[in-house]
Amino acid sequence: MSICGFDFGTSNSAIGIVNEGRAQLVDFGDDKVIRSAIFVDVEDEALCYGKTGIDDYLDGIPGRLIMSLKSVLGSSLMDEDTYINGAWISYTEVLALLVRHIKERAEQALDAPLRSVVLGRPVRFSDHDDERDRKAEDTLRQIAYSVGFKHVEFQFEPVAAAVSFEADIDTEQLCCVVDLGGGTADFSVIRIGPGRRSRNRAQDVLANHGVHIGGTDLDYHLSLATVMHSLGMGSTLRGSSSTIEMPSHYYHKLSRWHRIFDVYGGASHQALRDLFAISNDLPGLRRLQRVLEQRLGHQLLNQVEVCKQTLSDAPLATIDMSYIEQGLSMQVERAQFIDSIAGQLSQLRAALTETLRLAGVRTHEIDSAFLTGGTGLVPAVRNAMMDVLAPIELIARDPFTAVAHGLTLDAMQRFGR
Repeated sequence: MSICGFDFGTSNSAIGIVNEGRAQLVDFGDDKVIRSAIFVDVEDEALCYGKTGIDDYLDGIPGRLIMSLKSVLGSSLMDEDTYINGAWISYTEVLALLVRHIKERAEQALDAPLRSVVLGRPVRFSDHDDERDRKAEDTLRQIAYSVGFKHVEFQFEPVAAAVSFEADIDTEQLCCVVDLGGGTADFSVIRIGPGRRSRNRAQDVLANHGVHIGGTDLDYHLSLATVMHSLGMGSTLRGSSSTIEMPSHYYHKLSRWHRIFDVYGGASHQALRDLFAISNDLPGLRRLQRVLEQRLGHQLLNQVEVCKQTLSDAPLATIDMSYIEQGLSMQVERAQFIDSIAGQLSQLRAALTETLRLAGVRTHEIDSAFLTGGTGLVPAVRNAMMDVLAPIELIARDPFTAVAHGLTLDAMQRFGR
């Protein structure tokens, strides 16, 4: 069958094909997920995808790294162009490059062209803007058509996760799905069971809800709370009767994967040089200048992400910044990380509570709770979900592949007849 289920994620993507009547996830080297990243090698004018591209960039190969591409969907960046290999192209075309690459890898595994796809989508691409949300789905649909798919349908990612979970149960259950990804948090309350494995799951879904909070947002807030202060964030400027802080846009963009490149241009460098004369934190500004001139933003944010992952298992982590300044490092405690994301944890609790309210159910009526998505590996996030669902135990499994597996099973129901 030339059908697939495609989980295009903010941080990681996965795709499943149908081989001899069974859903099978595609291997990308030594893993069944691929980092959602493109590296543009300016010397060879070549494109490299996934972790290989990230490693090439961090190893110092000249070029541009573009990450968290899904974050562009539903944002104002969709209307902008970016410069790649001597030409200005739209962000829609950049997204299509990655989607095409993943599709081609799946076609190699299947040894046949793929024609039909069920694409995962968050419950909300944009929290409060229905028009942007619609435009984001339409854009992703057009991208799918542009890379060669002939039949394109969508499924909510938490519903797809429920379909994957459903494949391994033998009783009917009322399930709460918590899907915590790189860019969004999505929730569903859905009836699942062997007798409900049908094409139309709309009748089984009691509620869907989602918020635009994910792992990249945790990176963002941890970055602002820690390493950005060593680059002068929060420092003051002289020459005014009132206290004026260093312009914050440098730090906010350096803390967002898909915005880092925006502060690498000549205009940012000139504006920063002008600030040296009135800065009260010259060491911090010199470090910021070095980050911009040597394009070290991705390396720095990667260190922050590693710190976040380390704090999932350890009470203390060290962020090495010796590539910015000899001997420079920072120790971060888990409590400091939790404090930095307190607002996001509160929003996640509220969103899950709202999902149960929309479904018209209380916790004691839920039979099972299924947790998926890489952000669910962060203990503070998982604990926040348990605060709402207790005493129901969260079943955590296949954090990076459950959605793709469920989308592929869904595709078998939709297109496999």
